[in-house]
Amino acid sequence: MHSTRRRNIFRFTVYSNPSVWGDNSINELITTKERRSNYTLIDSDSDDYINEIDLEDDNDGILDTVENNCSRLNLVDGQDLGSDVDIMENSNLSVTAGVAYEFDSSSISTSGVLTCIAVDGSFAGQEIKIQLTNPNFGGVILHGQTWVYNSDFTYNAVESANNTGTLTDKLYVYNAIVDVNSSGTYENGIDELLGRVDIFNDCFFPVSANSGLLYFYYNDTVFSDNLAVVNNYALRLAYCDDGLGWNWKSI
Repeated sequence: MHSTRRRNIFRFTVYSNPSVWGDNSINELITTKERRSNYTLIDSDSDDYINEIDLEDDNDGILDTVENNCSRLNLVDGQDLGSDVDIMENSNLSVTAGVAYEFDSSSISTSGVLTCIAVDGSFAGQEIKIQLTNPNFGGVILHGQTWVYNSDFTYNAVESANNTGTLTDKLYVYNAIVDVNSSGTYENGIDELLGRVDIFNDCFFPVSANSGLLYFYYNDTVFSDNLAVVNNYALRLAYCDDGLGWNWKSI
């Protein structure tokens, strides 16, 4: 089953000119797809209608609205993260292996986070959010990249050089960890390090190969001078295929 829109017109609208229809949902689809440049739309049953507009994604004869409980998008709400503690912070979400989750940033509030347009560096001309490690600089994650920027929004090459990708280096961003053995600490070779995550945007974090409690850890070597705090983030299922939710896969 599919939308009443003609397939060719819809595709032209999505990829070329979303304003033709005057449809805010289509505009939001384009905006979010640009934010998620590493993902592509899914057509689960290969009927030439993407899940986003297909009301029956898997072609089993049951409408997605009946088949899926999409009314409960948020699995956890009102969670907080601080960068000034050298501990893994519990998200209260027990992830399931192979299931995709994403952040819901609609209600977040922050302190110690600066927002403005980057002056130079890889993010030049783009809006960035600096998680301040101290009053002078902090980490920025955007489009899957992580760099360090000064509080005047100029690129910090020296601190960015520490960005090698392990928990012993000064990445200045949050990392997602699945606590496989429920110890409350990260144990290399046992727990699953999912990698850096962008908590400021409604975007996916990597799908885990293991089930367990999801933790976040702010990566730094000195925590006492950190300023970044994020309040009231939420986590939800990334795929809710009732024709209204997001239906993407990584590429």
